[in-house]
Amino acid sequence: MTLPWARELCPHGITANIVAPGWIPVERHAGFDESGHLADVPLGRMGTPEDVAATASFLASEGGGFVTGRRVAVNGGHT
Repeated sequence: MTLPWARELCPHGITANIVAPGWIPVERHAGFDESGHLADVPLGRMGTPEDVAATASFLASEGGGFVTGRRVAVNGGHT
């Protein structure tokens, strides 16, 4: 849906993107064995809520102002 939205909203100076986080362990995952998932993440670490927030913050910033119609995966390379 981001591409049609981007095409419709760009003339108004509005960008449209999707942030697609991978599995991000948070408090509700306490006690979950992450080792199986971690073995499939090329960056070799689990993502954090801050990783997702930084991506969203970039897209909402002036620096991300020329990015539109994209799905941005925040998953450490685990596709």
